[in-house]
Amino acid sequence: MWLAHSAHVREGLLAKPNGIAGESDAMKLKIEKLECTTLSVLPKLPKRERMHLIEGVGPTGVNWEFFLTKDRVEHARRVSHGQVLELAYNVRHVMQDKNAFVFQGIRADGHKEGLSYIGYPPRRYDEHGNVLTPKEGEMFFVFVTEERIIYTWRWELILPTKADQLLADRFLRRVR
Repeated sequence: MWLAHSAHVREGLLAKPNGIAGESDAMKLKIEKLECTTLSVLPKLPKRERMHLIEGVGPTGVNWEFFLTKDRVEHARRVSHGQVLELAYNVRHVMQDKNAFVFQGIRADGHKEGLSYIGYPPRRYDEHGNVLTPKEGEMFFVFVTEERIIYTWRWELILPTKADQLLADRFLRRVR
C-alpha cells in the first residue's frame, strides 16, 4: 500500500507496508532504469484560495497540511456555535494527535482514497457552545478527501466491545 523507502528501492529491495526491510521480509527485484528527465509523485492538493489551513499528522506520522473550504466554515457558523467550536478545537485536536486512528476508504460511500481520522478529544460542545464531557464510548470522526480537504466531522458512539468489528466493516483498511 505505502511505497517502499527510497533507499530500499535503490538497493533493489521491496519493503513490506510497515517500511521495514530485512532478510525475511524483502525480495530481490530487478529495477529498470527510468529514462525520463522529471518524475514527480505528489498529492493532488487544492488551490489555497478560499481555503483555511489546518496542520496535522499524515498517515505515516509526518506533518501534513489539511484544508478546509471557507464555505464549509461558513456552513458550520450557520449551524451552531457548537459546530464552530468542534471545528476549532476537536477537529484540530484529532488531526494533530499522533495516536489518532487513521483509516482509508469508506465502504458505504465508495470513497476508496479518502481518510478518516478517529480520536478522543477531551471535550464536546452543545449547539450553544457549552462544554460537555464526551460520553463513554464516543469517538470523534474527521473525514478527509484524497486532496486533504476536511469535509465533515462528528461524534459517534462506538461500543468498546464491538469497536473492532464496526470499524472493520466500515473502512477498507487501517493505516495507523
